[in-house]
Amino acid sequence: MKARAAITLLCLCTVLPELFTGSTPLTAFLNPGMVVFLFFGYGVAILLVRELAVRCHSGILGLFFMGMGYAIFNEGLLAKTMILKTGLPVSQYNDYGYWLGISFPWSAGIGAWHAVASVLIPVLLCHYFFPKVKSVVWLNGKFALCLGLLLMSLSCVAFLGTSEKGVTGTRLELAVLLSLMLVLFSLGAFFKEKTQAPPSASALKPILLGMSVLVPFWGLAFIAASKAPAMAFFPIWAGVLCLYAWLLNRYHMLALPGFLYFGMGWYLHNVIQAVLLIGLVMKKPGLGLATLLVDALILGLLFVAIRRKSTGARQ
Repeated sequence: MKARAAITLLCLCTVLPELFTGSTPLTAFLNPGMVVFLFFGYGVAILLVRELAVRCHSGILGLFFMGMGYAIFNEGLLAKTMILKTGLPVSQYNDYGYWLGISFPWSAGIGAWHAVASVLIPVLLCHYFFPKVKSVVWLNGKFALCLGLLLMSLSCVAFLGTSEKGVTGTRLELAVLLSLMLVLFSLGAFFKEKTQAPPSASALKPILLGMSVLVPFWGLAFIAASKAPAMAFFPIWAGVLCLYAWLLNRYHMLALPGFLYFGMGWYLHNVIQAVLLIGLVMKKPGLGLATLLVDALILGLLFVAIRRKSTGARQ
């Protein structure tokens, strides 16, 4: 059972975050080298985050903070977008809030996205489908530690080297990023698991709430584009997170399957944006249609599986 759960998590993390956003085109998954990179950069790394969270008895909030820490590994050490001043994936953040070699507003925004889309949703999906092993570790402790140290060592070497886009990290930037990771993972270990209220019976409300994330995502981007004082950005960013946390708690969507339906809505708005980007902006309607069909199939299967399990649990 543990092996099946771990393999499922590896598969979900390797595919869902990149495919649903269009960051990795559908055709790129036919490239073995790319799949291996995503497997270790997403799948294996997030499996290790999950193992740490279980050992620390972290709850959803704790796992969120650990997910923010994982985002630094992904976007900071590997992709190096967090150290870019210009040329960021969301151009509205260019030349905004850049201190100590780090683009902090962009790091906060993409960090929250990865915490939910790359870590929380896939991990909780596996916990929901494999409830008998959700509270136990799936990997040997020494093996997990060695694997984690190996991944971190390789990522630090890659960070200090020159990427394909000509970006080279500095030791100061590395020290800042690693310090932030330590703080975030420590916070994740601090916020323990709590008993959740009974889940909401509705699927529509959490799905719509998940889709609504589109509004603050671009709202924060346009605040960055307006070049408002950067110190004003972070209270708004924190306020958005607190608002969604309050809504999820208020309407009993933190308990499963409510949060998973929220995740389906979150993924859905990413899919819509990705298809529009590929089909209209990149002018590849064929690829856009293929992406839509594959993404819709995956989301549909996940929704049906969640629905069936929740219906069976109530009977």
